[in-house]
Formats: sequence, C-alpha cells, structure tokens
Amino acid sequence: MNIAILFKDKGTLTLCGLDDFDDTVETIDNPAVVTLCRYHPKNWRGETYHHFLSFQRNTPHEDWIAAAEKVMLLLGQKRNVLLHCIHGRDRTGTIAYIVLRLYDFDHVNACSVLRNARPSMGRVWKSLLEERLRFHEMIIEKMD
Repeated sequence: MNIAILFKDKGTLTLCGLDDFDDTVETIDNPAVVTLCRYHPKNWRGETYHHFLSFQRNTPHEDWIAAAEKVMLLLGQKRNVLLHCIHGRDRTGTIAYIVLRLYDFDHVNACSVLRNARPSMGRVWKSLLEERLRFHEMIIEKMD
C-alpha cells in the first residue's frame, strides 16, 4: 500500500509504479498525475503531466528540474499529485526526494518519509538515495 505524503498547507504526494497505478489512483481525490517515463497508464484519462527522464541516457539536469518544479507547483496549488514511473523506484524516488529536500527535509528525514510512503521500495531506496546523493544535491543546488 502506498501512503500519501502530506505537505502542510499544500497538497499531497503519492508514489507508485505502473503495476500499482490503477489501485493507487483510485485512492486519490482529483489527482494530477506526473509521469516520469515514456509509458502512460493505460486506462487513465485524467490530468497528466509528462516528463521523460532516464539516468541511463544522461538526461539533462534541466529536465529533472522541470519535473521537480511541476510537482512543487502542483503541491503549491494544493493538488493531490500522483508521481510515477515504470517501477516507481529510480525516477519517482529521485523527484520525490528532491521535492522533500526543497521543502526543508534533511537527507535522513527525506529518506525515512520515502520509505514510509512506498514501503516496497524501502530497501532499494536506501542504496539508491545514497548512491545518487551527489546527483540529487547538484539538482537541489541548481533549484535553490
């Protein structure tokens, strides 16, 4: 089960992959879907924002910044954001982590919030967030 991250005086952020998209989207009131991969959910016909990101293809930093800024804009509008990519792991974790850090969570708390929000990724995120910390910090610095 995926748990929404509630931002005080803002919207919520829920994380998922394509496999659990249908079950997750049903639990969210009026979601704004932010897709981080080329694959769109098959049955979803609602509001969608698309950003194709990939670590393997050396996606420009500006693309990561644009995706994080879109999520932050929607949260600032008190929207319920569903953030997803294929597995709900690499790209989803990266953008969610960046957003948390920009909302003044420190590294330890941001990692903890992510593991609680999507428990199935807890073990994976523990290593990925440490492994890519330098990349994340660079994006956060460019956004400050």
